[in-house]
Amino acid sequence: MVKPENLRQFEYVAENREMAIEVIAGMEADMDKIVASFPQADQSMRNFLNNNKPDELDTLLGQWEQVKNEQLELYVTFFSLEKELLAHYLSVFDIYAKSEGAYQVDVVNSAVTFSDASLASEYMDVDRAINGIINREKTLLDQASEETRVIDPSSTAQPAPSP
Repeated sequence: MVKPENLRQFEYVAENREMAIEVIAGMEADMDKIVASFPQADQSMRNFLNNNKPDELDTLLGQWEQVKNEQLELYVTFFSLEKELLAHYLSVFDIYAKSEGAYQVDVVNSAVTFSDASLASEYMDVDRAINGIINREKTLLDQASEETRVIDPSSTAQPAPSP
């Protein structure tokens, strides 16, 4: 949405911002629906697990509770970062609008240069914040991916011998 090459013509900044607002609203609604689905999933899982033997039920419910809480925390954390990121994207549009078209876009390097030094500084601050959030999201997802890898200790697979 906010790549310089998408905003190289000032007359499209306002239109692109309005489109972004609509897209962002839909994305935020989807995020909220996902988080809100956890209580229903919890009840469905509990109903399913109740079909197990009583001596297994406590163990299974405990395992489910752990998985549910880990997943809910992951989603809530990720979506919080994502909403912060989307707010920064809107800030980028605001900076372009404040410039009143006094900027140049280098399409080859996907870079923008503002004529006003204070807007250039503001843009760089927002850009750093965006990149920081993207890196935090990537780290979060990498950690979650590592935590969900299951290693089967009974596996007899051995690595192939090196040549």
